[in-house]
Amino acid sequence: MKEKDWLDELADERSAIDPRFAELNRRADMVLDLILARHALGLTQEDVAKRMNVGRVQVAIIESKPTKVSLDKIAAYAEALGGQLTLTLPRSLKRRAALAKQAASAGA
Repeated sequence: MKEKDWLDELADERSAIDPRFAELNRRADMVLDLILARHALGLTQEDVAKRMNVGRVQVAIIESKPTKVSLDKIAAYAEALGGQLTLTLPRSLKRRAALAKQAASAGA
């Protein structure tokens, strides 16, 4: 795991204040990982675009403006590279969902 630098610390501070910033920062990180994977696979934006059945400009937009595109488009990009986008919920959220389900069942 990499050591946090001042920019990571600033992002953490901003994320604590504004949850939307945290989401956008995670989305940008996802797309950066996809760009790095594309390069590692030796693929061009045009290659990815063909696999997604879109124009190269659409791939360029995903890469340059990750906070402006839908998760569906990011997921399609991941699939074009042979991967998939997955969602992992924090344990606390899973626990709350289980308790809510339990409460709903008890009230029914």
